[in-house]
Parts: sequence; structure tokens; C-alpha cells
Amino acid sequence: MDEEKEKATFKVTDKRSFTAEGELRKDARAESAKVVEFPQKEGEEKEPAPTESPGIDLNFSSFVLSMASSAMVHLGEVADPGTGKRESNLPAAKQMIDILGILQEKTRGNLTEDESAILEHLVYDLRLRYVERVKK
Repeated sequence: MDEEKEKATFKVTDKRSFTAEGELRKDARAESAKVVEFPQKEGEEKEPAPTESPGIDLNFSSFVLSMASSAMVHLGEVADPGTGKRESNLPAAKQMIDILGILQEKTRGNLTEDESAILEHLVYDLRLRYVERVKK
């Protein structure tokens, strides 16, 4: 029974940065600066360190324009950046246009005038282009 008690015990380590009096603990900085490296398995490649984002300014307008450009690629109006070919995929184009339409409906009254105008013009233009493609 004594062996079971010994195995069941555990150690509590206080890793707070401040003492009960509010003062910075002497060893607090050293603990937070520790880097733990796990052993690498044979044949396993080490992951590259994360890098900072390239500073992309992501806002609602750029998000909507990104979705619209995707719809343009699916309509075959613009070459696919991955392949460099113009290929139409009308079901995918319709899906992107419908998503933009839903976004327009659900954000009505919550956008700035510029955001609302961009979304309205893009949805209108994409719908016209889609109808033209379907007629061909």
C-alpha cells in the first residue's frame, strides 16, 4: 500500500511570474525563455520555423474581390493561375456567385458605402457573365 501511495503522489510547481506580494519572481524570466526541443525521429524532416505573414492587408473588399476573381477563373474569363489555362467550370462559378449573393444579402446594412457598392457591382457583373456563358 505504501508503494501505491508513492506512485500516486505528484509534484506541484508554481510557474506564475509574480509572487503573492505582486513582485516578479527571480526565475520567472528564465523559465519563460526556455525552449523545449523534442527528439527528431529518423527519416522525419524538421518543420521550417514559422515566418511572419507578408503583410497582406485583408479586409472585406479584398475578400470579396478574391472570391470574384475565383468566379472569373471558373467562368473561363481569366486564366487559372495554377495551370495558365482558361477552362470553364460553370457549376463552380455558379456556386461562387451564389455565395457572393448570400454574402450581399446577409451583410446588407452592415457595410460601408464603398463595400456595398463593390459587392453589388461584382454580383451583378458576375451574374450577367454567367448567363452569357450558359447561353453559349
